[in-house]
Amino acid sequence: MPHFVMSAAVIASSCALSGRMEDARRAASDLLKLDATLSATILRRRLPFRRAEDANRFAEGLGKAGLPI
Repeated sequence: MPHFVMSAAVIASSCALSGRMEDARRAASDLLKLDATLSATILRRRLPFRRAEDANRFAEGLGKAGLPI
């Protein structure tokens, strides 16, 4: 389990968007163990995306992985 929130978030989103749902759900669970108050919206705001569509896609992946929106 990654000990850095953003690492776990990127893993969860990437896995979900690539169809690796078991890995995505595990990463989302790990992420919520690190901080149970997190949501896709909160994490979307924390990363400095240049393009809104990239931020939205990241949040979409987090939602698919099982994080609250």
